[in-house]
Amino acid sequence: MGVISDLGNVIEEELREYVQLIFEGVADPIRNALQIVALVALLFIAINSLVQFRTINYSEYLKWGLRYILIYSFATIWANFEGIYTILVEVPDDYAGLMIEAVALHIRTLRTDVLDPAIIQSADNKTYAAMDEFAHAIVWIAYDFLRDTSILDIGKSIRNVFTGALILIIGGIFTAASAIIVLIGRIGFIISISLAPLALCMLMAEQTRQYFESWTRFVMGFVVIPLLTAALMAIVLYIAGEILTASDASSLHKTRYFGFLFVMIAALVLLFMIPTMASSLASSSVAAVGAGAAFAAATMVQRNTMRTLAMSRSTISRTRDGAGAANRARKAGASGYSIARSAVNSMRQSASQRAQRRDDRLAKNIKGSEGRRVSPERRHLEATGGSGGRGGSGGRSGKSGETPEQQNLNRS
Repeated sequence: MGVISDLGNVIEEELREYVQLIFEGVADPIRNALQIVALVALLFIAINSLVQFRTINYSEYLKWGLRYILIYSFATIWANFEGIYTILVEVPDDYAGLMIEAVALHIRTLRTDVLDPAIIQSADNKTYAAMDEFAHAIVWIAYDFLRDTSILDIGKSIRNVFTGALILIIGGIFTAASAIIVLIGRIGFIISISLAPLALCMLMAEQTRQYFESWTRFVMGFVVIPLLTAALMAIVLYIAGEILTASDASSLHKTRYFGFLFVMIAALVLLFMIPTMASSLASSSVAAVGAGAAFAAATMVQRNTMRTLAMSRSTISRTRDGAGAANRARKAGASGYSIARSAVNSMRQSASQRAQRRDDRLAKNIKGSEGRRVSPERRHLEATGGSGGRGGSGGRSGKSGETPEQQNLNRS
């Protein structure tokens, strides 16, 4: 195993224990907070059942209960969340391994001492093994130049030494870049996963659900880093293997190695661009939902404002009716319990009566729209109590009580 494989395996083992430690450490505070939320919700349900501030179906209560159970079970118990963690880690790694293995099975190489696809196929994490093989190939080529020195040819020896040193520097930078990408992907993923208990609690309310969605996109930004790295390694493995085979490079024809080295330099540049590509992929998803999220937030604020105003007016009316009923019961000499019961019943009856009056108004409007059509002049006369006749004794007898507008209408 190479340096990158050893580093990646150690990080995965240690960080898995770190995530479990974080979950177990924050489980008790999160559990206490969720219990307080449950008590407040039950208190609200009890008060709303008595006073009926808002009509809520029992299906909504059931939905809230199921949501609470799911959040409580995944945010406070590591055994439940461990399955999600395993999926987020193993699915990208397995897909990355399939990509690299598909290339390694069909790659042709004449120099297994330079690049050996069999080592990549037999490794547990094929992405790390591919990085190690590329680093090994670069270092091997560098030492091949450094070994080719002779005191009989000083000029050639100096050229090979400088070329080998330059290639060795490229190999060191490639190894360091690969290790940095592995660290960024794994440590960033663990940082995002350590926020999972708090992010899951954001699902309790509609107003904070957007933070959970932002956290999800944040996690996926680190999940795609291993996928992008594996895709890059698969492409480089295919191209580099073909170049090594086609060039027939050897110790006698060292200049033919430069095609492989140019590919590795391009891979080195792309390695540094992988975090940028991952962030661009995450930002594109944020931009796609940003406008919709802003519009939804504005709509939700407007709807909640109108609902709050309507609820305030309804609460004032209910309070006034309840206070009146309590005052009447007090004057009648009722006990404190009877006064409170009269107030609550009056508030509930007030809500029912307002709903009945609203239904009656809607029914009258529907009947009026289905009846006969009345001209605006006739509707005005009926509303003001004027006569509908245009002449005769009825119209003349009513002129003394008519307004000037009604008299003009009657003349016409």
